[in-house]
Amino acid sequence: MAGRRPIKRQRVFDETRTRELCRSEARKPRHGGQRRRIADPAKKALQICLKVDASLLNTGNYGCAARATFDCDQLVAATASSYGSSPDNPNPFGDVRGRLGSLYFTINSRILSNPPNTIWPLKSAPTRCNASEPAHSRERRGRLESGAKVSSSGLT
Repeated sequence: MAGRRPIKRQRVFDETRTRELCRSEARKPRHGGQRRRIADPAKKALQICLKVDASLLNTGNYGCAARATFDCDQLVAATASSYGSSPDNPNPFGDVRGRLGSLYFTINSRILSNPPNTIWPLKSAPTRCNASEPAHSRERRGRLESGAKVSSSGLT
């Protein structure tokens, strides 16, 4: 199994995380309190961001998906006042940021085999990527830039 990526299992994991993060309503509080949720503009922006992230994961653009996850976290950080609380979830802001950190860690270290990040949020943004370029082209270009030689049959 060394060297193989758990793509199918990872896709199910990512779809589950996306659904959890995009839930439209918090559970009803136990003590008759008012329901609190993420304010609509912030919620819609987060949903769009997570859908882009999920499509990048589903198409195999893992580097771009890692960057998109970071961008989603930056969006959440910028809209911190849009997150309410309830007895069932006293810190939805921290919950969402923690889940995004977990998703980034999974993409970056488990799928891309990079060294794990030791802090979240990251101090500097991951490198940007060209999402329109297929993953195999980026991989080949990266090997060429690192000094690999090209033969008539491909990279050596």
